[in-house]
Amino acid sequence: MIVRAVAKGGRNRRGSGGLACLLVPACLLACFLVLAAGLVLPTPASARNLALLVGVADYDEPKIRALAGPRNDVILLWRYLTRHAFDAADIEVLAEGLPEAADTPRPRAAPVRAAILEGLARLADRAGPGDFVLFHFSGHGTTQPEVAADGVQPEAGGLDQVLLPKDSGLYDPVAKTIRNAIVDNELGAALDRIRAKGATVWVVIDACHAGTVTRSAEATRGVDSSILGVSPAGAPSSSATAPARAPERNGTLRAADGSPPGGAGGLIAFFAVDSWTPAIERAYPAPAEGLAGKTLAGDGPQATFGVFTWHLLRALETGRARSFRDLARLVSLDIAAAARVAHAPLPVFEGDLDRGVLGAQPGAVPRFAAQREGTDLVIEAGALQGFDEGSEIALFDGPLPDARRLGMARLATATASASRAPLADLPAPPGGRTDSGGIWAQMERPGVAFHFRVAGIDHPDVAGVIDLAFQPREGVPAIGIEQVAPGQPADLRLHLADGQIWLVPDGGLLVRDREAYGRSVSIPVATPAELLASQLRTAVWAYARAANLVRLASVAERGAAEGAGDIDISLDRIRETDPERLADPRRSCGQVSRASPPLPVDSGTAAAVAHCDTVRLTIANRSERDVDLGIFFLDPLAGIDVPVRDWRQNGCITTLPAKASGPVVLRTTLRTWGRNGPSQIGLHRILVFALPRSGGIPPSLCHLLQRDVEAAAAGAAAMRGGAGHRAFVDLLGRAALVDPSLRAANPFEEEAGEASAVVVRQFTLDLLPPEASR
Repeated sequence: MIVRAVAKGGRNRRGSGGLACLLVPACLLACFLVLAAGLVLPTPASARNLALLVGVADYDEPKIRALAGPRNDVILLWRYLTRHAFDAADIEVLAEGLPEAADTPRPRAAPVRAAILEGLARLADRAGPGDFVLFHFSGHGTTQPEVAADGVQPEAGGLDQVLLPKDSGLYDPVAKTIRNAIVDNELGAALDRIRAKGATVWVVIDACHAGTVTRSAEATRGVDSSILGVSPAGAPSSSATAPARAPERNGTLRAADGSPPGGAGGLIAFFAVDSWTPAIERAYPAPAEGLAGKTLAGDGPQATFGVFTWHLLRALETGRARSFRDLARLVSLDIAAAARVAHAPLPVFEGDLDRGVLGAQPGAVPRFAAQREGTDLVIEAGALQGFDEGSEIALFDGPLPDARRLGMARLATATASASRAPLADLPAPPGGRTDSGGIWAQMERPGVAFHFRVAGIDHPDVAGVIDLAFQPREGVPAIGIEQVAPGQPADLRLHLADGQIWLVPDGGLLVRDREAYGRSVSIPVATPAELLASQLRTAVWAYARAANLVRLASVAERGAAEGAGDIDISLDRIRETDPERLADPRRSCGQVSRASPPLPVDSGTAAAVAHCDTVRLTIANRSERDVDLGIFFLDPLAGIDVPVRDWRQNGCITTLPAKASGPVVLRTTLRTWGRNGPSQIGLHRILVFALPRSGGIPPSLCHLLQRDVEAAAAGAAAMRGGAGHRAFVDLLGRAALVDPSLRAANPFEEEAGEASAVVVRQFTLDLLPPEASR
């Protein structure tokens, strides 16, 4: 999809003050923001924050399956907005079946096509210069053949992306559209009318257009257009004859006009996934009251949410994002830390991302009320606020900036809206008091939980072998992998088909065609039981090792202080732009015929790459200390390797001297087609660990290396070496070994002040299939 509404304008100017500070009783769920501010602080005194929230869960057309999460997405987002400078009267909600509760919105109407377009029109009527307008859609999406105007570049694949309101129907071949669908061009034009009034628009789409099913417990937010009557042969021929182009990760938005109207406000667009990937919803820990479809699980109440909306709200709740670019990075890293495997879909972010968000007030970090319960401190913040197991929190005697710091605590458990930490090291309250003593908690260092769950197969032919693979016994040590029943939330799912056990990562697709891009890994069931169990164990272990490394890197980067000090780490991509070469998906990757200028890649978020694209990693050390660099490439099949083979002889690191005269520069070329046929498309990651030298001997990080899952499934052992001794390096080692005793940890634990100086960067490259170039 092409965003043709190009956002303009710089960072918002800020007002001189924030909202009045209110002391909230500790017995209530309380989030106190120092210098509290709205989502965006408009410049004129009369400017407002307006929102239209759409949650489509049930559909009139029987062929469109219902969703469970959109209602809860709307409820949680409404609650957040009303606590952050949005007046409830300025938030319009279109949804059905919301619970009746004091902290639940009252919908204006059902989320049908007419109501959505009328809601957008009302926003255009009400909006004025300096206003901030949010449009959020949770529901299904799909595609239909594009009817491109003359002179307009057709979209990739010749397909329009559409959103499906409640009253969406079947495809009408005469009108050439799905009945009552909202086409991307239509949505872009409606948003442009709001921007023409001088308002800034933030559009958030938690839907997808891939029309695929994961065959797992999660539901995808996309509908296969063929079930609505769209013929695969119905796509216009213009796309087949259009020049090939370097593909990008684009979302659901295209304005009617290629340039914004004069004096238009800015545009920021957040999409759950790109045009090719299914968006998913799943069960998460839920607050006790006021949500739809809540169920009880082993860890407490759960409810279904859109994965993207859940993590967006977690990132907003941290109060750390100064700009939408910061917010995009925090959302992506949070998803990567939770989704854990290289296949996990990441969002798309477009538009004026450098615009300020959350007031961008330095030091405006949320503090939450807490109270003592026996030997524990109970904090009125949990998973929704980013208070996860293993996190370190700072404790204060009040919510104001000059409050006295009482000490630190480590979270032992967390639910959706509460968490617990032991108080062994915290001084007892004065005067023998047993109440909260005015304790307030602030997130200091996020933790990382090491749980890897595998959903097995309930079939007598293989159930025993699966148990044999994961149960410790003599000569077979335990590994930190938990078996769960089929259909339960899991990081990896096993499937039985065609006489094979297939391994499918969470959110991925079962692809059985050996000649297809993104094929799944499998092991023949006919393999002798002991060997089959060993190969399955090794393959799953490989996924778990890569998962631990990704989540550790994600949390370390998400929780670190802004910037990297005197260590500069950047990544550029250089792309082929010659249409003739792009049209050949199997070309050899030699000299680039028509190279693009270097395109910077933000750490944390995903950037598109295609066959023969080159990326360039540059690392410079301006500090006073030597820095040992651990640089690792992770592929979608959990293979982990260093960029230079000779580094294996030197502990899999390279050293960058203090104040080095030149940077380390590494280049690599990505391919979707190789000597053995199609390569693995999907998310490739480059992880950089910059470790300031401590002592004269550098650490060894070769214990992180491993062959990919295909090799592991065929019986190859992982490549391993000895772990280092420093705190961070030791944590890397334990994570890589999938240590069963390692359930939660904090990557910022200091050892002689060294861990806090570690710099971590994660660059994610989405290698797209050849059809994305059309």
